[in-house]
Amino acid sequence: MTLSRYFYNGIRYFLLMRLLRLKFYDGDIEQNKLRKSDMIKKLSFLAGAIALTISAIPFAAQAQINSSEQTVVAQRQKRGEWKNKLNLTDGQKAQMQEIKQSARAEMQQILTTEQLDKLEAAKASGQKKRAVWGTLNLTDAQKAELKKVRESKKAQIEAILTDEQKALMQEMKQMRQNRRENRSQAKGLKGQGKLKRLNLTDAQKAQMQEIKESARAEMQTILTTEQLDKLEAAKASGQKKRAVWGTLNLTDAQKAELKKVRESKKAQIEAILTDEQKALMQEMKQMRQNRRNRG
Repeated sequence: MTLSRYFYNGIRYFLLMRLLRLKFYDGDIEQNKLRKSDMIKKLSFLAGAIALTISAIPFAAQAQINSSEQTVVAQRQKRGEWKNKLNLTDGQKAQMQEIKQSARAEMQQILTTEQLDKLEAAKASGQKKRAVWGTLNLTDAQKAELKKVRESKKAQIEAILTDEQKALMQEMKQMRQNRRENRSQAKGLKGQGKLKRLNLTDAQKAQMQEIKESARAEMQTILTTEQLDKLEAAKASGQKKRAVWGTLNLTDAQKAELKKVRESKKAQIEAILTDEQKALMQEMKQMRQNRRNRG
């Protein structure tokens, strides 16, 4: 007997037992039979619907687990592509596996239990490593030790590669770097598209760039090293700025200082715009606000 059938029979039996206890005060026996028959049909339908809903719950949960597992598998396959391109020998593969396992064991000794749990949870859910490491709140000592482990791992891997494989690995590394830069530039161009509507002059563009860089430098002096690392990790993983800033645990003093920087930046930008550009900027700001409210 299937799970859904089991639930169906159980619920139907319970509801029918309840039905038998109902009292009908109509003197017409045939009418009472019709009422009972109609009631039985409705209760049977209800029992079936409830059983179907209950039996569907574990399948929905399993579907979610399968989706997460597929994400993890896809990421592992993507990470393994570069090994195939290098045409490693069986001996090199075995050596590389030993080097990685040794490095992993060293890293686990450096991290706390809480940090290791975070990494395991992120790995299981298919999150990107770069984004997760930025949330571990590593101490300066941990960062220094982890850097040594990574450098040692890199040197050991390069030592087992041929000159041709090293050149190919450097080429692939550069390609990954270029992709990251292209994504970053694409995001920048998306922001610049909003400014194109303002028809800024070259002088205004230069001034605006200086204002933004100055504000960014001021903000960096306000934030801690840990908070800056979180922002960098989030930027690299493509997270939205608004969501990341909410996770920085800013103090009231930091919030006040950052507010001053933003207000100063806004005032300086408005000072270099014409009245027409200011009105257009206000209009675009209102449109963004309306989209957020609808979302």
